[in-house]
Amino acid sequence: MGLDQYAGTIRTQTYEYTTPTGETKVDEYQTAGPFQWRKHARLQEFMNSIYMKRNKLQSKWETEEDSNGQRWSNPISWESIELKSEDIDELEKAINSGYSEYFCDGGFFWGHQFQEAAVKDYKEKDLEFVQFAREALADGETVVYECSW
Repeated sequence: MGLDQYAGTIRTQTYEYTTPTGETKVDEYQTAGPFQWRKHARLQEFMNSIYMKRNKLQSKWETEEDSNGQRWSNPISWESIELKSEDIDELEKAINSGYSEYFCDGGFFWGHQFQEAAVKDYKEKDLEFVQFAREALADGETVVYECSW
């Protein structure tokens, strides 16, 4: 369990598996690719900021109440966002500053406990994504970022 992140253009993925009865099945699904990250907390914070601006949200936290009246706060839930060229420019600045303005307090499942290490470990991949995104946008493609946790 945890934060899984995907970005790029929409691609068809296939998943082949064998059922308990021995039958081979193939499922196809659409996802962003070819970039994938696992628990890159500050990248998620960056993308959250875009989502919040576009949806005019003041807080990155959603509060829910259970049947016993207990209140819980969780990070806002969303799955996908289309990225524009100005988003990619801002992302490049964030990467080169070590995402200094995007500290994550999203919790264990986002990997906040090792976010500084993730920034360093993923820097090259993040910059590759920036280049990929610029080329895709120049070619008229749609660039998206998807996440789940």
